[in-house]
Amino acid sequence: FPEYQKPLLRHLCTVTIYHWDLKTRELAARSLRGLAPLAPEYVISELLPSIVASTTSPFLAVRHGAITSAGVVAEVLGSRLQKDKKISEVILSVPTNIPEKYTQDFGASLTLSSMASYIGCLSRAGWDIDRSEDGDGTGVRQRQFFESFVQALTVCKEVQGIVPDFTAFVGKYGLSDEQHSITPKNELAATEALVAGLLDYSVDNRGDVGSWVRKRCLETLLVLYGSDRTLAARMAADMVILLLGRTLRAATEKLDRLRERAGQLLEIILYFQQDFMTPTTTTKATTGAVVDPPQQHLQKCLAQLRTCIPPPADFNANSDLRYLGGLSIVDDVYQCYEGEKVGGQVGGRNSGGVNWADPEAAFVQVACALSVDEQRLRQPLFEGLVVTGSAEPLGKFAVKAVALHADALSPTSDDISATRDSGSSKDTAATAPIANEAKGEEESKVEQSDFHTVKWSVDGIVGELTRLLLTDRRTSKVINPALIVADQLIEQGALASASGKAWLSLYQAVRRVAYGLRAPLRLGLCLKLYGSLSLVSDEMARMALESVLAYLCYPIPKIRQLAADQTFAMVCINGVLVDSDEERMERIQTILAETEWMAAKEEVFKQRKTEMAELVKQALDADATQ
Repeated sequence: FPEYQKPLLRHLCTVTIYHWDLKTRELAARSLRGLAPLAPEYVISELLPSIVASTTSPFLAVRHGAITSAGVVAEVLGSRLQKDKKISEVILSVPTNIPEKYTQDFGASLTLSSMASYIGCLSRAGWDIDRSEDGDGTGVRQRQFFESFVQALTVCKEVQGIVPDFTAFVGKYGLSDEQHSITPKNELAATEALVAGLLDYSVDNRGDVGSWVRKRCLETLLVLYGSDRTLAARMAADMVILLLGRTLRAATEKLDRLRERAGQLLEIILYFQQDFMTPTTTTKATTGAVVDPPQQHLQKCLAQLRTCIPPPADFNANSDLRYLGGLSIVDDVYQCYEGEKVGGQVGGRNSGGVNWADPEAAFVQVACALSVDEQRLRQPLFEGLVVTGSAEPLGKFAVKAVALHADALSPTSDDISATRDSGSSKDTAATAPIANEAKGEEESKVEQSDFHTVKWSVDGIVGELTRLLLTDRRTSKVINPALIVADQLIEQGALASASGKAWLSLYQAVRRVAYGLRAPLRLGLCLKLYGSLSLVSDEMARMALESVLAYLCYPIPKIRQLAADQTFAMVCINGVLVDSDEERMERIQTILAETEWMAAKEEVFKQRKTEMAELVKQALDADATQ
């Protein structure tokens, strides 16, 4: 009915395409695709100008709806719009006129996906974008549109809808020789995007959905570095160290497939990257050439990693191809992508050097890399072991690997002390790796000229646990695992040789975590760790006991019961209090054992806490006088 066409179009183009709901805006754009050809002149003359003007709106919903709808109009009415050069220029300029900040700040992914949809509409409609203005088959606008697609495919998490638009763009306008080739810029961008993907630990009601992203990133990195022996040598040293650090963390994954892929990638970088096998940089004393310090430091890190992670059993440094277990890495990964079975499982095989599918063997082997003198490698690896160590059934293997590694370490590091003493007398070997927010981050960081290099020790392990506990408790996912692993390592005696200052920093970090906390699970872990800290020394036992006593009148019944249980264990089992007054000790045990801590009797708990505090103080004073 013609009488309904204009009112429907007007409402659609002035209200619905700007709706706050994303699905409604997308539905409005699909409706516009069917309605616009019914009244083309009305759409072009009355509605399109306001839509194009809204493509640069500061409001995300308005901007997204306008770009998407303008692309639909440009596609379905393309033949009419191209007849007017002025209108054509306006339509073609929409993607390039969008302010750069809208593609970088909040809502960038939504803006970029709508830009990709817009360019895809132009491509399907056959718009002429002047491809041959500089003689290489592509013009300025084609390159601008291509860069928009590259940015969208890099930034947006959901790229399924972008791929058809990019395919239409390539099919219509093609690609230049430069765009077809892999440039150093593209290599770096691809590596950066894939390395960033290794940090995707998203979780929803389906479980660890981020593992899908991490797995694909590892497999793609295997293809890139397994097919080009000199790729790592072309990367900046800092990027290679970042890649190695996150790959080491992935090698501690609970999922066998991810751990296997990470192990294979480590072997490729360590043993199959040609320029790293024979360093090309030399010292000034021998040839007069100046060594690039970051590259020299990278070579040192790689050499240390090779002493920790052995090569595959059939490794041949002179081979031009990279073979593990008789099957090339690249072919194996491609078969994995296609879902083919290799060795009885999809893409699975034992590389020969380290059995990455065996968590116990893999964790023990990769934990040796904690001795590498590079914090950017050590910290992500230790964090991965801590996260895995807090969850069963693999947790016991990760904690055991850290404990075995700690047995071979010195209590403190002289190198750390020397580095710290040269800059500030406040820092010692015990506190070098500790990020103490009260003192600021500057005192806990190594100078840039040192290339983040510090030696590892038992104090370093305690310091790393302290650092993890001091992360932002509102967003951190490693605080609970750090509490669990610290408790297990102390109970196993793996950290017994740590210095008193390191233990004090850890105790203060636990107090900071527990301060004002209302989460029963985390607070329960803090109380349990207090109990373990009481085994470290007499002084630490007294401090831990005083901290636990404060929770005997906590508002949450479960926490009161946990505090009472820990106090009983510390006093009656661990022997924190040694008092010759038997009546006083008996009264303490009676209060802890017979009080109904789960009952809602606030006044009783306050009385019990006050009495307990007084009895404990008397016992400690008596012990001190003896």
